[in-house]
Amino acid sequence: MTISSVFKAYSSCHFLLATHSHYIVSDLVENTSSLVVLKKQHEDSEIVMTSKLLEKSTYAWSAENILYNVFGVRTTRNFYFETELRRLINNVQNKDEDEKTIKLYDKLMSYVTEGDDPLGKILSSMESYIDEIKKANK
Repeated sequence: MTISSVFKAYSSCHFLLATHSHYIVSDLVENTSSLVVLKKQHEDSEIVMTSKLLEKSTYAWSAENILYNVFGVRTTRNFYFETELRRLINNVQNKDEDEKTIKLYDKLMSYVTEGDDPLGKILSSMESYIDEIKKANK
């Protein structure tokens, strides 16, 4: 028996589920469910919880896509993370000065952890170039 079949018996009710399961998230049907993503963010010296309603359907998304684009889990073995990192490196090498390069940089910066994070080292080497693009686009 699936969760959907259980919920059908209670069509006049609303249910809230909290999960880390990409299987559940990839099985959400757009017209019968909504997905709210909760995140911890470090702002100055405190931790702030944020919530955001995901505006797109995640139905039938791959596990890698959900882990990276919904749960914010980055690994070097994740196709979506690797693709975006390669795209950013390529954009910087080719001196692409568009808004997409900035958005990609900012997105990847949100995945940097403290300490000697290799991603942080890669992105910090691009920082001055990204700052130039931001100034030029103002």
